[in-house]
Amino acid sequence: MFSKKEVSVEVGDYFVEPLAGKKRIFRALGIAEKASAEAFVSTWQVTEITQFNNLPHARIINNDSGITRTISVDTLARQENYLKQKI
Repeated sequence: MFSKKEVSVEVGDYFVEPLAGKKRIFRALGIAEKASAEAFVSTWQVTEITQFNNLPHARIINNDSGITRTISVDTLARQENYLKQKI
């Protein structure tokens, strides 16, 4: 019904991958719902804009784990799975 505002995607931007089902997990662990969820959130940095199947994609890296992913720039811009972190 209400869509999220699209954002720009540039090298150096940070995106946060929120934990799905956070409320349920906190209840199961006996942690208060208002507790900080930062430990359950992954932060990803855009390191490169590339072309894949003739479409723009971003290479993102989680600096804590070293995991690298390639994801569509359009998907990042629409903030479907990753939310742009405000600095």
